[in-house]
Amino acid sequence: RLHLALQPCMLLTHRHHILLQLPGDGFELVLLAAHRARLVSQGSLTTGTAVPWASLGLRTDPLWADVTVRDLPNLPQPVQKPRPPIHIGGAGPRFTMPLVARYADVWNVPTYALGEWAALDAQLGEQCAAIGRDPGEIKRSHEAVIGLAETERGLPEVEAAVRKRYGGPGFGLEHAYIGTPEMVAAQIRAREQQGIDSLIFMTNVKSAEATMRLFAEQGHDLLG
Repeated sequence: RLHLALQPCMLLTHRHHILLQLPGDGFELVLLAAHRARLVSQGSLTTGTAVPWASLGLRTDPLWADVTVRDLPNLPQPVQKPRPPIHIGGAGPRFTMPLVARYADVWNVPTYALGEWAALDAQLGEQCAAIGRDPGEIKRSHEAVIGLAETERGLPEVEAAVRKRYGGPGFGLEHAYIGTPEMVAAQIRAREQQGIDSLIFMTNVKSAEATMRLFAEQGHDLLG
């Protein structure tokens, strides 16, 4: 999975077409819709434009107002069929959610919207119905903070470090995954029952390697 910064579509489309020639089915396009909203506010994109990656056809018309190229060839064609999965992350009702309803294969709920995700999910269902799309076609994922302690004895130290790094209101710590591997695995199973298919974890840079190693060593067996 590659997170690609939003660039002029003429460049971005061709860069990801090169990557699509890699063998296998591991390429997933992740779009952060907040970037698009910022560009709309700056006048680089118009609010009515479509996202060209939803249908990887043979040609693309770049969307940027200052780009005049048209009918640009999208060659070579991707290895993955019919195309790579498209992730769209965000929660804004004006720009993001309509894009999710129309184009996303995976909707990623960011940390700042975890407390509202059930209501947003209902809105997504309504927006899908309005365009005749089955909301069940869209997988749900969450972005969340994680802090792992090997034992409960080490939990206060881990929690303190997480709160120091991610204590701001936008990080959704009330929905964070903080605990021992057993405790975090239980949280993940609960989210799975709620329809969450995948998770994108944020962790402290200083403890990232240790956290992911501990999760890989124990979390896999706990989650089956």
